[in-house]
Amino acid sequence: MPADLQRIVDKCLRKDPVKRYQHADDLVVDLRALAADVESGAALPGHDAATGAEAPTGLAGLSAGTMAAVVTLAVVITAPATWFAFRPEAPSPGPVRRFSIPFPEGAHATQPWSRSLDISPDGMTLAIVADEQLWLRRLDGFEAVRLSETMGAVEPTFSPDGRHVAFSTSGEVRRRSISAGTAIVLGTYDGNVVDGLYWADDGFVYVGGEPEGVVRLPESGGQPNVVVTMEHARLGYAPRPLPGGSWLLMTVADSIQQYDAGRVLAVSLDANEVELYGDPVAMVPGIRTSVGGFTGAANYAVSDEGTLAYIPGATGDRSVLEVVWVNRGGGKSALPIEPRNFNQMRLSPDGTRVAVGIADVNDQIWLYEVDRPRGQRLTSEGRNSRPVWSPDGEWVY
Repeated sequence: MPADLQRIVDKCLRKDPVKRYQHADDLVVDLRALAADVESGAALPGHDAATGAEAPTGLAGLSAGTMAAVVTLAVVITAPATWFAFRPEAPSPGPVRRFSIPFPEGAHATQPWSRSLDISPDGMTLAIVADEQLWLRRLDGFEAVRLSETMGAVEPTFSPDGRHVAFSTSGEVRRRSISAGTAIVLGTYDGNVVDGLYWADDGFVYVGGEPEGVVRLPESGGQPNVVVTMEHARLGYAPRPLPGGSWLLMTVADSIQQYDAGRVLAVSLDANEVELYGDPVAMVPGIRTSVGGFTGAANYAVSDEGTLAYIPGATGDRSVLEVVWVNRGGGKSALPIEPRNFNQMRLSPDGTRVAVGIADVNDQIWLYEVDRPRGQRLTSEGRNSRPVWSPDGEWVY
C-alpha cells in the first residue's frame, strides 16, 4: 500500500475531529494527487513520496481485521469523495420565452370589475372572458374556442386536473367540462360581485367577496360553508388554501386604496412556517386591473409548472367617467354632472335623478340631479354599490 494512502486513511480516522479533513474538497485534492502519483510511478507500494523513505512493504504487519478495515475505509471514503468531485450541476433554468396571443377575432375584454383570465395547471390552456363569454385557447393552437352556456361569465378557474372550468354568472357559481357537456350549478352567492374564485385540490371551490366572509362550495355542488369570517366593511379577495389545507392565502383590504397599481410581484413563502422571506421581485408591470381598483382584481394567472399569463392594460389608475344622455338613435349629449369614478348608475323612474356608486376612498352611493354638477352622498358606512330605485322613486336600496 502506498504510504500516502496510509496517511490519508490515518487522517480520516483521527480521534480529534479538528485533525481530520474539515472539507470533502480537501480529501478530494489529496486523493487526486495520490492517483496521479500512482499513475506516474511516483507513489509505489512501500515508498513514502513525501520523505523518500522506504515504508514496510506489503501488509504483513497488519492483522486481518485491520486489513479489512483499511480496504473498506478506502472504498467508503473514495466513493463519497468522488461524488462531491463529480456530482452533476443543478439544472439551470430554461430560457424565458415571451409571446402575445390576440383576443378571439372580433371579441374584446368586457369585464371591468372582475378577473377575466386563468391558465390550466399544466400551462397549456387559457380561459379568457371576452364579449361576456368564456373562451378557451390552447397555447399550441391557433384559434380560441367559445364555450357554450357561459354568457356573463367572470372569474374563471380551472379544476386541478385541467379538465373542467368553474366561473361566476348571474349570482351563481357554475362548472362545465372544457370539451363537451352542459354547465352545472355548484351554488349561489349573496355578494354584489364575486371577488375571486379558486378551485382547490381539496374538492372545493373557494369564493371571495361574500358579505359574511370567504365561503367554499363542494366541487360537485351543494351548500356553501363559511371558512373565514370577515369584519364589517372588509374585503377578502382571491382566497386559496396553502399546501396542507390549514391556512388560506388571500388579500384583505379596508379600502380600494390598498391595491397596487397593476404590478405583479413575487416573494418567497415558507408554507410550513407561514412566513415570507426575502424581498419582493417585480415580475411584470402594467397588468389590467378592475376599473378604479373597484374589486382589486388583477388579470394574471400562474400555472403549476410556472407559466405566467396576463392581460396588459391600465395600471389601476382611478377611472374618471363622464355621464351622458344617449338617445334611441345613438346620439350622445353630456350632462352637467361633474365627472367622477362612477360605477353602476341607475336612473330614477321619473328620469330626473341618478343614483350611482362612486369609488373614491371606498364604495358609496351618491344621488345626482341630472341638471346639476354636484351630488349628495346617501351612504357613509361599509361598502355600498348597485343602487336600485323603488317604483315610486322615494327610496334607494
